[in-house]
Amino acid sequence: MKSDLQTLRNIGPKMEEHLITVGINNTEQLHSVGALEATKRIFLAGLAKPHVMYFMSLEAALQDRDIFSFEPIEKSELKLLYTELISEIGG
Repeated sequence: MKSDLQTLRNIGPKMEEHLITVGINNTEQLHSVGALEATKRIFLAGLAKPHVMYFMSLEAALQDRDIFSFEPIEKSELKLLYTELISEIGG
């Protein structure tokens, strides 16, 4: 089955490659796993250096919105989730 991940906003060839490498092969799987778990898998696999914008790009993709469209309260909530993730994986 061909990947349809690049049909989502914010997902280009490199991020698609990362997602497929960690077992997320299509948009349905990404929606099922969620941005936080997908980011965790990618960082643990050493495919990308941890950065909050990576996580926010995936979250925006799942919401079909531009990464820069998050309201300040949403950014704060996402940054908190990201901080917890980094703490969990020891980054």
